Formats: sequence, structure tokens, C-alpha cells
Amino acid sequence: MTQPPYGPPQPPYGGQPPYGGQPPYGGQPPYGGQPPYGTQPPYGTQPPYGTQPPYGTQPPYGTQPPYGTQPPYGGPQGPYGPPPKKSVLPWIIGGLVLLLSLGALGLFLVLNDDEPTPVATTLTTQQTLPTSETEETTEESTEETTESAEETSEELNFAESPETAQALIDLMAAGDYAGGYATLTPDLQAEFADPQAFADELFRTLGATAISSAAVSDAYGHGNHDDIILDVQTDTGSTELLLAVTEEAGVLKVFDFS
Repeated sequence: MTQPPYGPPQPPYGGQPPYGGQPPYGGQPPYGGQPPYGTQPPYGTQPPYGTQPPYGTQPPYGTQPPYGTQPPYGGPQGPYGPPPKKSVLPWIIGGLVLLLSLGALGLFLVLNDDEPTPVATTLTTQQTLPTSETEETTEESTEETTESAEETSEELNFAESPETAQALIDLMAAGDYAGGYATLTPDLQAEFADPQAFADELFRTLGATAISSAAVSDAYGHGNHDDIILDVQTDTGSTELLLAVTEEAGVLKVFDFS
């Protein structure tokens, strides 16, 4: 049994008339429903540029709000906060450093100003010392001049001066140190602790340890005393010894030797 086709009859594929039923070439409406080429209005009859609505319905270039009124990037934002305050700590540190530097400089200048004073004092002391030495030298020169003024003379002040000197050296040669010590003035005796100390100093002056003989070789007056020179023979050879003789309390005494 033959069944009718399912559903209503369908037109041929594409809805187009079968091949051969189409209008001849040129009778079809142009593609898109537009009039055929050559029937369009000539160039220039189109609406002038600018009458068309701008792209996206935006106002034409130039009608936008002036620069600066547009919202910032990312949407409206509030005004920036106040700038942060600068710290005063660097200024405080700088001021302290400056004060310390000035203080150190002032201390340095003060110390330098104080140093010349001791130097000047030292120089004054050093300059004073030569003056004292000069005074001492002057005094010595004066004494020497005074002694020189006391010209030596062949005439003795005391006729017995040579015998006094000879007696002392003979006592020392004999080992009678106490007898020789007794011929000294009290001032000269005070320079030695005892007769032995005097003997030690006398032999040290002679450069010997024993005396064999002695004789007066010269004698002369010298101011208010007499100088007696003896030629002394010792265990080390011959040498000269000067004894200075003066009078004290009417007695001749030896007050110096060399």
C-alpha cells in the first residue's frame, strides 16, 4: 500500500524553480536588490561628508570637553592628600655637628694661645741662667783680678813660712799624720774628719803613697800670705807641692795645698 509523503509537499531544494524555469540572464534583479550597474546616482549626489552621524554617535571632533575635565584614568578619584611634612631631624643633626666643630676649633685656638706662655717662661729662665753664670764668672774674674792685683813678691810676708811648710811635709813623710794635721788652720782641718783623712787627700794630690824626702824650691809673698813650693820625692817619682802659709792668732798655719 502506498502512503502519502510525510508532511506537506515541499518545494524543490532551494525554493528555486527547476532548471530551465529561471528568467534569462539579465532579467534577474541584481545581487542585493540594488539596481544594475550604471543606474546608481552619479558620484557627487551622495550626502556631503559630515552629515552622516559620527561613528558610535559621539559628538564630532572638537566638541569634546576641554583637557583636564575628563575623569582620570580608572574612574573618578578624590583629590590628592596633603604632601608629607619634611623631617627636621637632619637640620638638628647638622646644627649639633656645626656646634661641636666650632667648639673644637675654639678649644684648639685657646690651647695654642696658652702654649706660648710656658715657652716664653722657659726662654726667660734659659736667658736668666746665662746671666747668673755670667755673674759667677764675673765674680771669679774679679777674684782672680784681685789676686792678680796682689802681685807676688820675692819678699815674704812671714820669714818663717818656708820652715812651717817644711815641718808639715817632714811630719807626713815620717808618718806623724796627727802632727802634720796640727799645722793646718782650723778651717782647713774642718774639711777632713781626722788626720788619716787629711793624709789620704795629701798623698792623692802627690799621686803617691809614701814620701822619702822634700826640699823648698821656691818661696814668695802673695798678698797677705806666702806661697811655698817644695820638691817632693815619693815612691812614684819627683813632684812639686805648693803650701799656702798664713798667720792666725800669731801662729803660722798652712791653710791650703795643691
